Amino acid sequence: MQALRGQDITIYGDGSQTRSFQYVDDLLEGMLRMMESPADFTGPVNIGISER
Repeated sequence: MQALRGQDITIYGDGSQTRSFQYVDDLLEGMLRMMESPADFTGPVNIGISER
């Protein structure tokens, strides 16, 4: 809303934050594979994006 009003945009933090994007189909595929995994399988499992 600030941008639409022509106001300066508030930035929280130091401005170095990043965002990661993921296709919904890929996320759903990961969730389905987790639901189909053996009962004795334990995680953690990252089905998101890791950029480190």
